[in-house]
Amino acid sequence: MKNFTIVEVTPDHAEYLISMIHELAEFEKMKSSVINTTEKLKEDIAKKAVHGFIAFDGEEAAGMNLFYYAYSTWVGQNFKFLRLEGLGTFS
Repeated sequence: MKNFTIVEVTPDHAEYLISMIHELAEFEKMKSSVINTTEKLKEDIAKKAVHGFIAFDGEEAAGMNLFYYAYSTWVGQNFKFLRLEGLGTFS
């Protein structure tokens, strides 16, 4: 039985997240489409442009979920709607 821990992402998790993003892009045969970087992702998490959770199996990153809130020009930031990105588990 695996021992998973799930925590809210912080800028310190950016390196793990970028690695999993590249792994997913490679699986989707779209690796060259990823232009995000560890530093940019750190900044985006810090300024709360993106939120999420990361799962660890011991010390190893095992999955992630990233999301961001929608923005409406009519209402402003809409906390009733969010966009889910990067849902997955990895080995």
